[in-house]
Amino acid sequence: MKAVQKWAKGVENMGLAEIPEPAVGSEDILLEVGACGICGSDLHIRKDEHEYRAPVVLGHEFSGVILEKGKDVDPKWQIGDRVCGDLETMNGRIGVHVNGAYAERMTIPQRLVHRLPENLSLEEGALVKQVTCMSHSLMYRSRILPGDFVVLLGPGPIGPTMLQMVQLYSPRGVMVTGLRSDAIRLAKAKELGADMTFNSEDDPAAYVKELTQGEGADLVIDCTGGTRRSGRPCAWSKMVAGSRLSEYGDMN
Repeated sequence: MKAVQKWAKGVENMGLAEIPEPAVGSEDILLEVGACGICGSDLHIRKDEHEYRAPVVLGHEFSGVILEKGKDVDPKWQIGDRVCGDLETMNGRIGVHVNGAYAERMTIPQRLVHRLPENLSLEEGALVKQVTCMSHSLMYRSRILPGDFVVLLGPGPIGPTMLQMVQLYSPRGVMVTGLRSDAIRLAKAKELGADMTFNSEDDPAAYVKELTQGEGADLVIDCTGGTRRSGRPCAWSKMVAGSRLSEYGDMN
């Protein structure tokens, strides 16, 4: 079957390959991959900037349809079920250490499978892993409170999704920052409810202090996964008067 594989170090050593069909263990489920997202960490693996175990098929944000199951799989899982999955196996992470979803088919341990409700498409199902991580970050790691002034660094796929979750906590204001080249994404953030957007190159820290009468943001959430877009010195300079910083993503 066809798959996108990283087979050795070097940018040139990743591409479309023909690989054997995955073996189905006694507690494994074989999926026909329905949808798979491209994570920033996949791009870092391509450039050898993120650890991995070669050869490996990338892809860990996925959904699919059950094609086959091992002899010890719970009967609650049936051929044709639509599912998404977690990525932490006993042998490592799916798409990093063991073969993932950049392929026509993949296997996954039954304990990692989650049923998709009928009102979610396979494309939406591929986003469940990211949304779960974001909700965990907000609920258990960020200490967001009603009335907070929140700054989201980064208007990529994570930032606007996190923005919609932040609004559930009744903040007094939410600002999303991004590069000038992110104009389309910043406009989408406004459409999704951001009170304001600001260019990272124009010192958002100073603007936040002006908006908050010198107090700074109550919470800064870095959704960039790197330093270039986040302007991390700006993020840390906001950490005054009890402000808090939450970093989401791989900080390469």
